[in-house]
Amino acid sequence: MSTTLPKAPALTLRSVRTIAVEVPLRYVLGTSAATVRAAPLLLVDVETGQGITGRSYVFAYRRSGAHAIAAVLQEAAGLIDGAAVAPLAIAALLERRFALIGVTGIVRMALSALDMALGTRSPSPPACPSRGCSAARRGRSRPTTRAGSD
Repeated sequence: MSTTLPKAPALTLRSVRTIAVEVPLRYVLGTSAATVRAAPLLLVDVETGQGITGRSYVFAYRRSGAHAIAAVLQEAAGLIDGAAVAPLAIAALLERRFALIGVTGIVRMALSALDMALGTRSPSPPACPSRGCSAARRGRSRPTTRAGSD
């Protein structure tokens, strides 16, 4: 006896929210361009009409970078408002729409944050099996798949 489950309705995009924060660093980072005492981050929430929220964040390099990335994200959100959550199709559409100004730098960072929040990439390292974690502590880690297998 075969039973078929009803298809779940497609997730639809409802809104994109961003919050710029600066996280104090325990250790000051010195670069050839500047001394970094706080990490400027842009926190991104992508909400669906079905109540599911995807989250990601972007290291914005400067406070002004976070605001610029947020502006591009809001424009991108306006282009895909109400669309079905189909990350590959959305990425292709947005890359075409932003092609004239170039999909690099701030635009690439904004689209990547959206892509991560939609779930096609993990914003943080995946959980690793105990063998992989102990190898990482010894400095001999290998890349793992998203599921954490070797």
